[in-house]
Amino acid sequence: MKANYNTLTEIPEPLRGEYEERGGKFQLKLEGDPLGFVPLTVYNEEKSKLDEFRNNNRGLHALKLQLEEKLASYKDVDPAKYAEMQVKIEELSKSGVNNTSDLQTMFKKQITEIVEPLEKKLAASELREKEKTEALRRTRLETGMREVGSRLGVDDSAMEDFLGRGLKVFTVDEKDQVVAMKGGEPIFSKSRRGEPLSMEEFVEDLLTTAPHLFKRSTGSGADPAKGNGRNPMKYIEGGDAYVFGQNLEAIAKGDVQVR
Repeated sequence: MKANYNTLTEIPEPLRGEYEERGGKFQLKLEGDPLGFVPLTVYNEEKSKLDEFRNNNRGLHALKLQLEEKLASYKDVDPAKYAEMQVKIEELSKSGVNNTSDLQTMFKKQITEIVEPLEKKLAASELREKEKTEALRRTRLETGMREVGSRLGVDDSAMEDFLGRGLKVFTVDEKDQVVAMKGGEPIFSKSRRGEPLSMEEFVEDLLTTAPHLFKRSTGSGADPAKGNGRNPMKYIEGGDAYVFGQNLEAIAKGDVQVR
């Protein structure tokens, strides 16, 4: 199921009730706090601004390099050539330039007065770019966690608590991939050897460690020890005949899937 469609006709007819129009597009309805949902159009707009920051930074950096190259060209100035510029030297002398070292000092001062503001502007722009990148990554991460949490039964009133726990575990790396980390090292799945911890498995663990985060079932068959009647999807390995037999009923109900 896609999160966004451009037109209503693109949506399969049985699913049209699950979408609503926002900003000229049809977007999937999400449970939970609507303010936590970040439309794709907003994300794209913020990304466009970030790209503009990056382009400006490249221009500023190129201009800075040009000015520094001009400054470096003065290091090999031949003092004897100043004898051919007596008129100019006299004019410069009125401005406080009496020898070649004064002239170099003046040039350096002028270049510095130009370069320093550019360096400060470039540093400020790079900082804004970094902050913008981090904000976009956090927004993407929170949106993904809200979607998973809502789908797997996290109570709306406990969503902020759930996000706080999740943000201590998950992050978005330099490749824009959502990963679970602890102390700079990746966290791996307990049930799937060698695979990274998924948000779904993280939520499943919370059913045991923090059951109060989840919606309580109103059905008579709910198990109070589980905290709610809505559990994440379970998976079993198809090669284990014993485990397969023990889960036949759950497989038939769709509560367990075989991998």
